[in-house]
Amino acid sequence: MSRVNDKFWELFRRFSFLDLSHVTMSSYFKLAVGGLIAAGAAFLMTNQSESLDSAVEEAETNAGEPEEEEEDENIWLEEVTSERSLEWVEEQSRKVKARWKADEGELHDRILKVLNSKDKIPYVSKRGKYYYNLWKDADHVRGLYRRTTLESYRSETPDWETVFDLDAYNEADEGG
Repeated sequence: MSRVNDKFWELFRRFSFLDLSHVTMSSYFKLAVGGLIAAGAAFLMTNQSESLDSAVEEAETNAGEPEEEEEDENIWLEEVTSERSLEWVEEQSRKVKARWKADEGELHDRILKVLNSKDKIPYVSKRGKYYYNLWKDADHVRGLYRRTTLESYRSETPDWETVFDLDAYNEADEGG
C-alpha cells in the first residue's frame, strides 16, 4: 500500500506545476480530476510504474489550455431572479405537482405512518454518562428530549427519562 501512496503523491506533485487560475470550474474538473483519475486508474489497475509514467506524460501533454467548451443552452438559468428563469421554475413545479397530485393523499399517509411509527431507531448523542434522544411521534409532535444510560439503550426496551417535553411546554406556555 505504501508504494501506491508514494505513486499517488508523485502524481500529485507532477500536477502541482499547473497554473489553473485562468481555468473555469468545469474545465478545472476536466483537467485535474480527469487527468488524475486516468493516471491513477492506469497505475492502480496495472500496478506498473511504466503505466503510471506514460499516463502522467499523456495527462501533462493534454493539460495545456482547456478545451473549448460547448455553449451551455441553459446558462440563462444562472440568472435566478430573471423573469424567464422564474417562469421556467414555475412550469417545472406545475409539472411535478400534477404528477404527484393523483396519489397525494396516499403518499401523505404513507410518510406520516413512517414518521409516527414506534418502531423507529432512537438515534442518540452522548453527553457525559447519558445518551440523549429527541423523540417525535403522533403523541409528541414537537418532541420529547429524553435520556438513558448505555446499558439501558442496549436493552430490548430502554428506560427513557424525560428531560424536556416540548409539547407540554408549548401547551403550558401558549395554551396549545
